[in-house]
Amino acid sequence: MAGPFEISWEWRAVDLRLRLPWRIARGVSTVKRNVLVRLTCDGIEGLGEAAPNARYGEDAATVERALQRMRPLLGGNPSRLDDILDRIEASAPEDRAARAALDIALHDWNARREGVPLWRRLGERSVGRGRHVRFPLFTGRWCDLETA
Repeated sequence: MAGPFEISWEWRAVDLRLRLPWRIARGVSTVKRNVLVRLTCDGIEGLGEAAPNARYGEDAATVERALQRMRPLLGGNPSRLDDILDRIEASAPEDRAARAALDIALHDWNARREGVPLWRRLGERSVGRGRHVRFPLFTGRWCDLETA
């Protein structure tokens, strides 16, 4: 791919209702608020998800602020994955969830551009007989940001 690219992206916080309460020593959750990211370039979309962790001082609002700060770091070509991820990590080492969402969206975009499933691009490996390592993204389909 050559020439100038225009990357557009958007994000949206969503509440994921858990089927069962999530119980740990620090408390119980029935809802997790994650941030979905959609990156679009050259007619191809890549989807990612941030799962903020309060233990690291993250919530949906801190993820959204970090994504806004990271906007200029994407550059113009999402196929330059390593360059983009290096810039983002260097500038936002503590924003783990936001970095993860962009990382996933960029990998998804590149897999779709190559016409392969994301799990295959990530190097899915069989584990034992018939068992596979899976790389799940959000459980729902992408929703219109205006109506979600």
